[in-house]
Formats: sequence, C-alpha cells, structure tokens
Amino acid sequence: MKRMLSLILALMLGAAFAGAFAQEELSEYSQAIDLSVDYPIFTQDDISFPLVEEPIAISVMFPRSANHAEDFSDIWWTQHVAELTGITFDFTLIESDVWEERKNLAFVSGDYPEMFFTGITSSDELTYGYEGKLLDLKPLIEQYAPNIVELYKAFPDVVKGTMHENGAIYVLPMISYAPRSSNPSCILVNSDWLEAVGQEIPTDTESLYQLLKAFKEQDPNGNGEADEIPTTLRATDATGNPINDYILYAFGFTDMTNDVIDGQYVFVPAQENYRAYVEYMHRLYSEGLLDADYFTQDTMEMEAKLADERVGVTTNSMTALVEDYENYIAVPALTSPVHTEAVWPMTSINYQRDVACMALTDKCSEEAAIAAIKFANYLVTTEGSLAARLGPSQAESDAGYGYTYESIENKHAYGATRAYPEEYSSYYNFRMSQTPMNLPAYINPLVDDVVVGSDDKNNWTTTLWADSGIYDVSRPIFDLQCTFTEDEQTDLAYYQELIGYATSARAKFITGEVELNDETWADYLSDLEAYGLSDYSALCQTAYERYLSLPDTIG
Repeated sequence: MKRMLSLILALMLGAAFAGAFAQEELSEYSQAIDLSVDYPIFTQDDISFPLVEEPIAISVMFPRSANHAEDFSDIWWTQHVAELTGITFDFTLIESDVWEERKNLAFVSGDYPEMFFTGITSSDELTYGYEGKLLDLKPLIEQYAPNIVELYKAFPDVVKGTMHENGAIYVLPMISYAPRSSNPSCILVNSDWLEAVGQEIPTDTESLYQLLKAFKEQDPNGNGEADEIPTTLRATDATGNPINDYILYAFGFTDMTNDVIDGQYVFVPAQENYRAYVEYMHRLYSEGLLDADYFTQDTMEMEAKLADERVGVTTNSMTALVEDYENYIAVPALTSPVHTEAVWPMTSINYQRDVACMALTDKCSEEAAIAAIKFANYLVTTEGSLAARLGPSQAESDAGYGYTYESIENKHAYGATRAYPEEYSSYYNFRMSQTPMNLPAYINPLVDDVVVGSDDKNNWTTTLWADSGIYDVSRPIFDLQCTFTEDEQTDLAYYQELIGYATSARAKFITGEVELNDETWADYLSDLEAYGLSDYSALCQTAYERYLSLPDTIG
C-alpha cells in the first residue's frame, strides 16, 4: 500500500457522504487540521474482500465497560465486519472491574482465546510472550500486513515501544498521529469564578496560589456560603499508587515517581524540586486551598463536586459537567521558582496500547493467525478505523442513525447531522452500543477530525488542549521509554516498598504530620536509600538505555 495524500482521500470520501457545510460551520479543531500533510493513508479499496476463502470464526476475550452492549454477537460492527471480511469474532465478555483477575486465570488454566483486541499489558507480553502463549506477530506483519509495515516506517516509536530484546512483537496497539492522543488533559479554570474575583489566568505557582486564595475568600459562586473548593485533586488511586497532578509538572517533572531528564533516569521523590513541590502542596493544604479530601476521595466523589460547580481549578476530563462545562477555560502549563520552563507529560507518542493492543495466542491455527493479521491490516484503513471508533454512518444504518461528513476546502465538517436514538444519553453512548471501540485502529488526520467532530464535548476539550499550549512543552514520560526484562519485572515488584514509602512520606509532609525541614528531609533521603533507591535507579537506567538501543523498524 503506497502513501497517498489525504487530499485525494478527502475528495474521494467526501463525495460518498451527503450534506453540505459552510466553512464557518467547522469546529475550531477541524479548521486547524491540515489534511494535505502527507501521512500514510489507507483505504479498503486496496484490499481484496473477503479476507478468507471460507468463513472463519475466531474466539476473542474482551473487557466490557458499562457503556458497551451486553452481547457483541449482534451489534452493528460484528455483523458488518463478518459480512465484509468473512471473519466472525466470537466474543467472551468480561466485566472490566474483574478483567485482570479473569484474564490471568484464563492463561494459568489454559482456557484462553485465540485473540485479544485489548487488555494485554507489557507484563503479560513478558510472561506469556516468552512462554510462547502469545504469538510473535512480526513475521505475520511482514508477510500479510503491508499497511502496518508502512505505518511502522512512518512511526518508528511504535516499533521501539512494542519490540522486545528477542526481536518479537507480541501486540499491535492503536496508532495515532494526533497530538491530542499524547496529551489528553490540561489545566482548566472556571471562567465565571475568574471574572468574579477579577484575576487573570495563572501562569506560575505564585499566581495560582493568589487565585486559589481569592476563590476561597471572595465567594465567587455568589451564594453567600464558603463552600467553594479552590482546586481538587486525588493523591492516590484505588491501589494506593500516587496520581500525578498539574502542580507537580510546574516543578519540572512528568511523573510522581519516574522521569527521564537530559537522558538520565531520576527517581522523582528524591529530587530537590520534588521537595519544593511538597512544600508548596503543604502550603495549599494547610490554608484550605487544596481539597480537604485530597487523600481520601475517589473519582466519583471528585466528579460530584465538579458537577455541583464547587471547584475552581481542575484537570478532570469534565465528564461530570453535563450542562456548564464550557464555563471552564484552558490554563497553560505552569512554572515555579525552581523550574522556569513549562513542561507537560506526553502520555503516549504515536501509539495507545491502553486503548487497544491486539494479540494472538498459540490457540490460533495458521489459518486463523493469517486471517487475524489480515484483519488488522484492514482495521488501519480509514473505513476500518471509522467503523471501529464510530460504528455506522447514517448511510450504513438501517434506521438512519450514525454520522455524515463532507470535505470542505481540504478540511472536514463532521457530525453536524449525527443522529442517535432517544434512549441514549449521548452520541458517544450510542457509538459504544454499536462497536467494541477498543480496537487497533489508525487515527490518521481525517479519522481524527471525524472522531473529534462527532461529539460537542470532545471537540470542546480537544480545542482547550490546543489552546493551553501543552503540545509545545510536552516531554515523554518514562513508561514510554523503558523496556524491562522478565527478571527485572520481578525485581520491580520488590521495589514497590520504596515507592510506597515515598508516597506515605509525601502525605505526612503535606498534612504537616511531619514537619519538612533540612533534618527531616535528610532522614527521608536516608530511608529511601535503605529501601533500595540506588539499585532501583540503576535498574531503571538500564531499562531506558535498552529502549534506546532497540531498532526503530521491523525490517
């Protein structure tokens, strides 16, 4: 499959859909996308269908979320691809909250499927790949998936991020050109509150402090009660692991635990800038500017506060803000006295394995393995990716539900005529009922514009991310730049005590249970060393250097 200009595809696909939109009707995000840039573009016209000589069924184990259909056998996507490709996917759905447990039990018992579309971790690759339960996809890709070979040439970080020391590739992730895929969040401030207290958008930690103080003291919601929460965050997740926050980034780090700075691994909780961060957090906490539930609340509790419009500054995805989410505006990545250059974490590069990572197992016959990899080759076409991420167009839906879109001056208007049944609360929920969605698609510029345009809130948040300037100051997180061996993965489990101690000490410093001064900081550093800091740092540096040495092409 050769590279084609997206303009050609835009003209071709634009003619296939009804509707007419004026340039001024395009979203800001759509108007900013230049589809004439030469990215790899694939269409299903270059693929011979069906993909198999005789119809074939392939078993799949899949983590089901609450918004998914309860049975995938009769959803639009499953029926559509079966008719098109000759492949029927036989899904066993596992509720997402017990996915890890059930998946591991399946591997241990031997009762695992031929295929996974998502839910395979890097640890699974090391364990089950090296045991031979996961197939090496590299030879299959080279022989049967020319589109994917082309993508690997265009996005070498995908190869480095999925290839192992033994040369094997065990998963195919979703691949995305889109900047928004690598930075799916930014700082948001309630613009009504900002106007009420007469302050400007903050740019550094001191102006943030002054703004939060004004939110606490000046009743910006105007109800006469001191019920405002200047900013809300969470300290740890449900398993006790530390959660990153926008304030940490102002002190020069992209992660609460691990980072790479100037080519060198650093254990963040042992750095002087981290001490400055903890001191700042203590200042906010002690003055009531940071949510008092910082250490105890879960996501639902935090979103409830957002829904009640009680929060001034956040980085939450704003899913709870159904009616007034547009009151929030973007804040740039902040700086601090100890770090005067803004930084923001790049949480994925050109691949999103947390969204989808297809894997094949040794339960596959040769026929099934070839069919599956040919199917992956189809999934990265524009038509395959749109079907995977959105479900049917209105022309493909018997009831006329779905999307329409049309090309305008090398841009794309999309979603203006989207339609879905009344029983669904949003178009997103309708999409989730039509397709598994977590599939290894390819988000090229056209697909990106179409997917973003399909949802008003998605378009709004994506525009905010661009407005915040985070793309210009992003740095890849450590997790994208390391490759651990199976033995090292075992060692990492031992060092959880080191991370746990650092997390516990952070809580004590922030709450004031332990005063942070030169003496207590020195004691803390000594304790970190006793928990294995030097050995852990050396292990992580080795994993980083191993990643750098990996090839960036499958050839």
